[in-house]
Amino acid sequence: HCPFVKHVNSELVRLANQYMPKGISFIAISSNDVENYPDDSPEKMKENARLQGYPFPYLYDASQEVARSYQAACTPDFYLFDDKLDLVYRG
Repeated sequence: HCPFVKHVNSELVRLANQYMPKGISFIAISSNDVENYPDDSPEKMKENARLQGYPFPYLYDASQEVARSYQAACTPDFYLFDDKLDLVYRG
């Protein structure tokens, strides 16, 4: 439902298609509350991912445990990890 996410979707797909062949992994996780945001239900997000052509896995965090553990503050929140899986960027 988020207009910002809708705005950046095509760029995320472009970046993923550019960097995944270079060994950079991408993953998307939705932690949105589907009761308050029914347009973000897993079924609708699966269809959105298909329509957008996501080349990366798109997961659903129903408990919001992952979002809390990474202190996600907004949608989308981006995290970059190095080859040792140390967090090197969050924003």
